[in-house]
Amino acid sequence: MPKSNPTLTIDPNPVPLGTTKLTFSGTGYRPGEHLQILTGSLSAWTTTDDDGNFSVGWEHEFTVPETAKMQVWSTGKRGAVLAEASYTVE
Repeated sequence: MPKSNPTLTIDPNPVPLGTTKLTFSGTGYRPGEHLQILTGSLSAWTTTDDDGNFSVGWEHEFTVPETAKMQVWSTGKRGAVLAEASYTVE
């Protein structure tokens, strides 16, 4: 179980067309928790720090306007969605 209400923040959001780097960050996870961040067919993996926080840079060129959902999954024995956030490419 997460230690409190986990968060997921996407920066920038909205995402300008042509953007090539996003930063995902979160708080409220267990220290040392292994996480997978997913949107569509793209994913990233990270491990939280001693305070249960993470920050990940992601390089991808966003060329199509869309609104999409990003999810943070626990990668433990019982994988579960821990947090969600939407982003808009415009």
